[in-house]
Amino acid sequence: MGDSVLALLSQQALALLRRRDGIYRLGGEEILVVLSDNSPWGGLAAGERLRKGVETKDWTSVAEGLKVTISLGVAVQRPGDALSALMARADEALYRAKN
Repeated sequence: MGDSVLALLSQQALALLRRRDGIYRLGGEEILVVLSDNSPWGGLAAGERLRKGVETKDWTSVAEGLKVTISLGVAVQRPGDALSALMARADEALYRAKN
């Protein structure tokens, strides 16, 4: 069931994002969304669209009565940022959201 949810979640995300944005499975239940040409507020708005879209989606094709929610961490790349620093900030924001 988990793989079905992740596949449908990815389809939902792609429908809610711009063509130039990307969505990638990092492993397990973690998904990375890369937004191009965005401000911090734009990233937050995209995250909220995604969160609300997943929460309000009809998941009964996977299992009757299934409800799915997501937690998101948003980080913006700073000049000179290494990918590891950006990912660490996004991961930290994700854990704050989960709590």
